[in-house]
Formats: sequence, structure tokens, C-alpha cells
Amino acid sequence: MKKSSRIITATLGIICIILTATLTGTIIQYNSTIETNEITINNLQNQITEKNNTISFLNIQISNKTSQIENITNQKDQIQNWLNNNITVLTNQIEELQNQNLTNQQTIINLQNQNLINQQTINELLNQNSTNQQTINDLQSQLATSVDQRIDSLTIEITELENRTDKLESVLIFNTSDLQTLVFHFSEKADWGPIPDINYTYNQILTLNNKSFDIMILPEYMEHQNWTAELDWLTNNFMGTQGIPIMLDTFSSSEEGDPIIKRSPEDIRTALTRCNIKYLRFAEVISWHIEQNETFPENYVISMLEFAKINDLKIFWTEWKIDYTPEEVEIFTKIQSLIEGYEDIVTVSFSTNSGEAEPVIGFLNLNEMFQHWGASIQYGTGTQVIMKTFKICQGRY
Repeated sequence: MKKSSRIITATLGIICIILTATLTGTIIQYNSTIETNEITINNLQNQITEKNNTISFLNIQISNKTSQIENITNQKDQIQNWLNNNITVLTNQIEELQNQNLTNQQTIINLQNQNLINQQTINELLNQNSTNQQTINDLQSQLATSVDQRIDSLTIEITELENRTDKLESVLIFNTSDLQTLVFHFSEKADWGPIPDINYTYNQILTLNNKSFDIMILPEYMEHQNWTAELDWLTNNFMGTQGIPIMLDTFSSSEEGDPIIKRSPEDIRTALTRCNIKYLRFAEVISWHIEQNETFPENYVISMLEFAKINDLKIFWTEWKIDYTPEEVEIFTKIQSLIEGYEDIVTVSFSTNSGEAEPVIGFLNLNEMFQHWGASIQYGTGTQVIMKTFKICQGRY
């Protein structure tokens, strides 16, 4: 038992020695390792210091770089803002330019179209100019070839004018003895009042006339509205069948365009039993029918011409138109044809109230066409008695 304890103790001692040796070796080894580690640590600390220095340096650099970055970032922001603003401005400008470009394109198209139209117009004008030039050439050619003909024509016209001038002078310069009859218009109207003593007035005219001309009266009562009343007025004022010589309105127009006076043979026969009727008057009847676009009653006129011839009466026929327009016939030519065979009892006159021809033109026509012709002179004297004068002339002058 004791031996076992010794063995154990010895073993334990050996083990302790071994452990101690091992521990010592280990400690030595660890010391060496520690020294090595300390050297390493020192080296590492030195490195750390260096690294810290480097880190500090780098931190300083980072700080500097950060400041630079901030500055650059600020600059970048400023630049970005500037760019954004410029982009907006430029975008607007681009849009404006694009719109302007569209407008310009449309303007170009319009101008091109206008140019086409202008070119067409130019071509048309050139063609017209060419045509005009040809016309000018033709006219110049015609003028060159017709000058002599025109001179001959003008010479003929001058000769005709000289002849007409001679005729006019012969008409205007005549002996008053050729003037045979004067007719005075006596008119009684409602708005004028009654004519003063007609017989007295007629005798005053005879006194002033001093037997130079035959004197007749053209009576008018209330614008010829009532033949019975007018016949009574003639009977009471014109001294009967041997009294004042009368030119009786038989077939005449109205100033207002109303239906014309158209006495029947029975009316005139009755008047012949009461008055001293010498002439029957046709006044502006063809002219009136033209104005009213009505057919002229030729048969009535012929019957009245025959009636006048049978009853020893004469006709005084006056017109204010010269051209018988619808049939392009002279009015005087129509009268000439109607009175054929009755020329010795008809005196044809031109009324000076014509708006279509000067009186002298009418007189020249009459002088050339009729055996007996006269002038119907319209004028106002300011009295109620003598309003119009009809001059009856006989023969050619």
C-alpha cells in the first residue's frame, strides 16, 4: 500500500517535473514568442501610427475633396439651373422658330401659288399684249388705207352741212308776208278762273294785229273734260257761226298721259252749227301713241281728213317727236303718207316743247316735206289768256 503510494508520488513527481520542464520550456517559448510578438506589436503600432497618420492625411484630403465636391456640386447645381433656364428659353425659342418655320412654309406655299397665278397673269397679259399689238397693227393698216376715204367722206359731210346751212338760212331769213296765220290759245281752267270778256280780248288782238295776219283762237275749257259743257261755253263766248274763227281741238294728247281727246264727226257737226270753226287740230297724237305703246288709229285719221275736206275745213297737225321709234320710221314720213291726197287742207307743225330735237331741225324737216307747214311755239306770258301761239306758214322758204 505504501509502495503504491510511493509509486504514485514518484509518478506524480515525475509528471510534475515533466510538466515543470514543459511549462518552463513553454514559458521560455512564450516569452520568446511574446518578445517576437511585442516586436511585431511595436511594428504594428508603428504601422498603425503610420496608418493613422495616413488616415489623418487622407481625412484632411477627404475634407478638402469634400469641400471641393461641395463647391463643384454647387457649381454643378448652378450650372444645372442655368442650363435648365436656358433649356426652357431655348425650348420656347425652338417652338417659336418651329411655328415661324411652319408660317414661313405656308407663306412660301402661298407665294409659290401666287407666283403661279402671277405667271399665268403675265402670260395672259403677254398674249393680250400680242393681240393688242396685232389689233394696233391692223388699225394702223386700216387707218393708212382709209385716210383718203375718210377725207372724201368728211368732204361730203361738209358739203351736206353747207347745203343744210343754206337751207337753214333760207328758213330763218324770210319775208313776214309769207306768215299767213296766227292762232292764240284761250284757256279757261278751274284754278285760273274765267277768261275776261273773250270777244273784247279777241278784238284787242285784232287791233294790235292791224290786219297783218289772219287771227284764229284755239279754245280750251276745263281741260276738255266735258264736251257738253265745253260746247255750251263755246256757244256763249265765241259769237256763233259768223263769230270768232276757231281752231277746234279734235284729236290731241293729254299732258298727264290720260286718254286723248278724240272728237267724233257728230261732235264736230254739232259744233259747226254753233261756232265759226275753220280748222281741226291734231296735237302730238303719234308722239302720244308711241309714249303709251298703243296702236295708232289710222282709219280714224283718214275718216277725219275726209270729213274735213267734205265740210270745207282744214287740219292743223303738230308733233313734238321726229323719229317714229318702234318701226324706225320718221313721224313726219308717217304723216306724209296719211295725208296723201289731202295736202292742200293739212298744215303740219313741229312743237317747240320737244326734248328730242332742236326746233330748227324740226322746221328743216317740215320745209323739205310739206306744202303747208308751221311752228307750234310754247311759251308762257304770265297771263291767263295767251299761253301758246301757233304760227301757220305756207310755202317753202
